[in-house]
Amino acid sequence: VNDASTDNSKTILEKWEQLEGIEVIHLLFNRRKEGAILSALEKLARENRLPEKVIVMDSDSYLVPSAEENSLSDIITYAMAYMDRHRFAGMAFRMDPLLQSKTTSLQRAQYAEYVSTRFWHHLTSKQGKLWVINGPGGIFRSDVLLNILRRITYDFDTGDLLITVNLMKENYRI
Repeated sequence: VNDASTDNSKTILEKWEQLEGIEVIHLLFNRRKEGAILSALEKLARENRLPEKVIVMDSDSYLVPSAEENSLSDIITYAMAYMDRHRFAGMAFRMDPLLQSKTTSLQRAQYAEYVSTRFWHHLTSKQGKLWVINGPGGIFRSDVLLNILRRITYDFDTGDLLITVNLMKENYRI
């Protein structure tokens, strides 16, 4: 979903549509992350193409299997089976934040945020919960995520946390 980006995203995504055969939704105005995800899920639901599960990632994140792991496809298949076995409605991807040799203050702050999120994930996982299924990546049951996004008020600063809190308030396992 191109959430009415003002950078070069539209041009890049239009090329990907042609070259890679992907389908992109270009929004006319910024609906924030939650609104962008809702737009995609609503379109899929209207077209009877809503998958059982959906991966949600920020555009500046990517998935890379570690050296000892199988292909990315195998890892995602395993994650979905794990969700089914444990009846999870959502799971966070493990984040391994990287810092380049030259960084800005904002990049260092984001690195600190992701490192602290990993710490909180570790602590809260001992209680069968998560701190937050945050932007860098997560996998959700599509129907549950769609219903939550239809009800919450979008908040640019805490959208990922709102989704996670609502999952927990509704007693979904995450």
